[in-house]
Amino acid sequence: MNAYETALGGLLHDIGKFMQRAHAPGTGLGGQSLGMREFVCPSYEGRHTHQHVLYTNEFMEKPWFLPVGLDRSAIANLASYHHRPDTKAHEMITLADRISSGMDREPDLDNEEDPRARFRRTRLVSVAAVVGNSALRPAQAPAFSLKTLSPNAAYPRRFQSEPDLTEEYRRLWDDFCDEWGTNRCPEPFGYVARAMSILERHTWCIPSATNALPDISLYDHMKTTAAIAVCLAADGADTRHPFLLAAGDLTGIQAYLYDIRPGSGSPARRLRARSFHVAAYAQSVCLGILHRLGLPPTQVILSAGGKFHLLLPNTPEVRGIMETAAADAETWLMTETAGDVALALASIPCAQADLIDFSATQARLHHALRAERDRAGHRLLAGAGSWSEEDFVLPPLEMLDGLCRACGRRGGTETTDQDGEVMLKCDACRDEEETGRLLPKARYAAFYTDNSGNFPAPLGSYSIVAEDRRIHGTPALVVDMDGTPDGTARPEWPLNAQAWARHAPRHADGNLLTFEEIAGTSTGRPALAFLKMDVDNLGWMFAHGLKREGRDRGASISRVATLSRTLELFFRDHLQETLRDEFPEAYLVYSGGDDVLALGPWDKIMALAWRVREDFRGFTGNNPAWTLSAGVALAGHHTPVLTAAAEADRRLEASKDTPGSDTVPWPCEWTDPDAPPSKDRITAFGTSIPWDRYKDVLDQAKDLLSWIETGVVNSGKVRRLLHCAELHRMYQRTRDTDFLRYVPMLVYDLKRNWKESTPALQAAKEWAAALVTPESRDIAALRFICEYALYGARGRNREA
Repeated sequence: MNAYETALGGLLHDIGKFMQRAHAPGTGLGGQSLGMREFVCPSYEGRHTHQHVLYTNEFMEKPWFLPVGLDRSAIANLASYHHRPDTKAHEMITLADRISSGMDREPDLDNEEDPRARFRRTRLVSVAAVVGNSALRPAQAPAFSLKTLSPNAAYPRRFQSEPDLTEEYRRLWDDFCDEWGTNRCPEPFGYVARAMSILERHTWCIPSATNALPDISLYDHMKTTAAIAVCLAADGADTRHPFLLAAGDLTGIQAYLYDIRPGSGSPARRLRARSFHVAAYAQSVCLGILHRLGLPPTQVILSAGGKFHLLLPNTPEVRGIMETAAADAETWLMTETAGDVALALASIPCAQADLIDFSATQARLHHALRAERDRAGHRLLAGAGSWSEEDFVLPPLEMLDGLCRACGRRGGTETTDQDGEVMLKCDACRDEEETGRLLPKARYAAFYTDNSGNFPAPLGSYSIVAEDRRIHGTPALVVDMDGTPDGTARPEWPLNAQAWARHAPRHADGNLLTFEEIAGTSTGRPALAFLKMDVDNLGWMFAHGLKREGRDRGASISRVATLSRTLELFFRDHLQETLRDEFPEAYLVYSGGDDVLALGPWDKIMALAWRVREDFRGFTGNNPAWTLSAGVALAGHHTPVLTAAAEADRRLEASKDTPGSDTVPWPCEWTDPDAPPSKDRITAFGTSIPWDRYKDVLDQAKDLLSWIETGVVNSGKVRRLLHCAELHRMYQRTRDTDFLRYVPMLVYDLKRNWKESTPALQAAKEWAAALVTPESRDIAALRFICEYALYGARGRNREA
């Protein structure tokens, strides 16, 4: 039995749960499946239980396509016999099923003939809503509708009752069967990849078990069961530690992404290409390793933000091949990115118990990965236990026509680009420009484990699929970068739907806006803003928040996989759709895993930050354990991306390091250096603001801008307010009461210069007068309010 048959047996072992819930009791089964009851169903008190395996058998009897060489009967038996195993191969799926679920799943003894049975009425609870939230009872937790996966469907909500869900299941099942029939990929690897994508789209919202806390999706349970089974079936695996858990991470991403030289062509196009490369290079390494090992894509158990986790058989052959693949990838990255990007690849051997307490195992793996990051690229410089001194010296630079104007690191040739500009560029930068040009109009990217693609990658190559949908060669994977298949993919493609961060502002003809054009869409002053956001305390949430109440050990591999995929849905799929539909002027540079980098018109970015935070709260079921921190830096369109992104990162770190719950100036030195950081805030315009104050502060800033635009307040008054704000900030920093002189200054200015002859004038003066009172919370945010208004009013009423 080969690895692909094992993988499909694991992937489909619980497909009967889906089918059973889509049919009324006693329906949906043919005679052959009914006759299997005595052989595949356990019994309890004189009746057969776990009858979903009959539906699994029924599904396996359908004449859907399989690649040549795969044994349908072997797959069907693996999938159907996991509750009554009678061969070692069946027992392997049984054990994988138990390990995936944490070994302690309660027996499912519902009367399956009862139309009111619990499994017909229970929805999938949001794992993000319950993690780290001990105050929430499962019955109160938000849950998901039974719908095909989309960013909107992935938002949980609270349901008032638990009706029979058979009809909802039936609609979803019919959609699933229609899409399942489109998979006619002739290669086993691609067939399994497309099967996984179809399963994810339709079983992401189905609880794998309904007799305990139903927060693990059927998809994640079936996928991890398949990955575990493939390892258990491998020959030569270590008996005590049969699994090898590996993690890969591309280091140096930020420097690579943002270090775009001025005058080297379109920075927007090159940034788009480099953002794509982060995901593409990680994809290439994953595919290359699995291809060399002859393993299916089920072994990629986690993948997000340029990072990936692989579950592999722990054999000497696997370890050797993985090391060779890592060395090849490191060599390629050193050459093609001039050392900016390197691969960190770590692995640890695992026993069955390590997958059951997967959160603790994941923490050990991340510790090993951090050590590898500190010596990324070491395989280039050391071999057989000693330094390879000749590899420390780079080969002589081939200058060709001269030094590349785009990167300044390689020799280039003079060419005329698509825009008619003659530039001296190297092959790598020319490929980067071409990728950036093709991406805005492309939906698909094809990945190869050889050199068949148009552009090189660490362990293969890739092509951007043009609008004619023509793909040459035999790709290992075709990624639908929109994430929601629209029926245009061909049946033979090894299709996988993954929404990649690729939104960028475009002209009507599809070409990208330049940074100058993006800045020009701002209100008032034409400026860009760079937004960086990420999730607070994410490591703690995985290591400790996933623990079930009353249990010492952490989360199972399937629960960790469900949470990881849930977060990826938000940062990968949802954000791209939000920008495309509501913030088209913004540029999504990077989004995945748990963090975001976006740039755009400064005022739109200020609004986007709030929108992301609020959407994240809804996505996590308003669970107070989840918080986000953010930093925003403003820049001109000529500012190097590396500089602006670094400034945004400084502000993000300020948000994470600031203690207390007050609005405070930034930068600031704290009187109590041991005070714990509060996080959960945004830092912009020299002010660090808790999120629960940000919307009110932003609204006040917009009100002040409106008063300037309508002549109620002139810029001179605002600048005097800004001076008062600076004095208050000095008082916050030093506690020197001399800086409180802003109070009489503001009182004097209000009396002398602020009128009350109209309702608008009166409202403006009342707002400003409230800043004088000692209990005012707005005075600390006054710099943000004033700077926002002055940026928005640039070129307007400038009277003193």
